[in-house]
Amino acid sequence: MKPDMIWNQYAARLTFAQDFLLGQPLPAEMKERYLNGYKVLTQGITADVFGRRRNPFLHLKPIYLDSPNEEGKKVLMRSSCCMYNCREGGELCYTCPKRTEKDRLEMKEKLAAAK
Repeated sequence: MKPDMIWNQYAARLTFAQDFLLGQPLPAEMKERYLNGYKVLTQGITADVFGRRRNPFLHLKPIYLDSPNEEGKKVLMRSSCCMYNCREGGELCYTCPKRTEKDRLEMKEKLAAAK
């Protein structure tokens, strides 16, 4: 497995954590501290610290999808495959970047029918 795949997972989780924290009724100081840390990770650290040619957090471009569970809500697409599908009985996640839009729509319909 390429180390870039693992770094991409951390980058996506960082965005997920940011979305979650900013949506909570937390003190402004706590949110500001998180945003400062986010800025350091994405802009203030050179690639050599990560042992990479570029900072894996530098070019975060989050992609949001329609939630399969809650109408009008969005969910974050993973930045790389978590490889859950490699497990016995596993399949590509709804938020997997390897999943095609057609497959994602079929999965969403299947989940809605199961409710």
